[in-house]
Amino acid sequence: MVNINQSENENEELKLSPLGTDEINSVIKSFKNSTFNQEELYKKDEKNFVKKTLFDLAKESERMSPKENDANMDIGHEQNHSKTNVDVNQEIIKEPDQKKNIGGAWHTDHTYDLEPAMGSILFAHQVPKKGGDTLFSSMYAAYETLSDGLKGSLKNMYGRHSSRHVFGTSRAERNDDTVGRIINSDKAKQDAIHPVVITHPQTGKKALFVNPTFTLGFDGWSDEESKPLLNYLYSHATKPEFTCRFKWEEGSIAFWDNRSTWHLAVNDYHGQRRLMHRITINGTRLK
Repeated sequence: MVNINQSENENEELKLSPLGTDEINSVIKSFKNSTFNQEELYKKDEKNFVKKTLFDLAKESERMSPKENDANMDIGHEQNHSKTNVDVNQEIIKEPDQKKNIGGAWHTDHTYDLEPAMGSILFAHQVPKKGGDTLFSSMYAAYETLSDGLKGSLKNMYGRHSSRHVFGTSRAERNDDTVGRIINSDKAKQDAIHPVVITHPQTGKKALFVNPTFTLGFDGWSDEESKPLLNYLYSHATKPEFTCRFKWEEGSIAFWDNRSTWHLAVNDYHGQRRLMHRITINGTRLK
């Protein structure tokens, strides 16, 4: 069976995966009870095995309704794009001769979409002998530990998010080894405005919803005016007590909620190959 790794502290994993304990357990239980022969199927058709594995897991989240727009088109990865609610054909690769990795800064997937991604599922196909962990940070904890005064100030503020500066044409033309790995850069034109503090649609808890990669500034503020407060929030949100570290093994699967976490792929395995398969599960507008 596929190995579903948890963080070293099981309580931390549940805290940082706020889809709801019952929902997560249901997904994992259903997935663990799959009866297909992993080794035999994997050898026969590696890519379709991975796609089937992730698709089955995503299907259990009951969020498979089709979309009619391209708002959640995944930019910056090596695959064709789907208009369905789950894209299962995403490969994230770093080769031994490449220095930069994908996702090597704190971020939340797809905040540049009008309907940000609900969650992501990542399957480890090939991992380095050492390194390549993923860090997660809880935006519930980040918000809850702000002062009452700052919470009040952020209550009615909105953040501006964009994909252009990260995946756009100018970014794809930079002279580094991500060139050729970022595709569809001409379609990286998504811009969105979201509340700085959201109420999670399932849990009802409040979470900080800005991130260092895709948030440009506050709505109605210049980038220069926004920078000091954003930098404070970013520093606060990455305090060690809010974070955990996921150590990958081949066959590991991580399933997280993008609406209340950040993540970062640690780039500390130069000279080794890391191949991951990811799906992104679409979400809804956030309030």
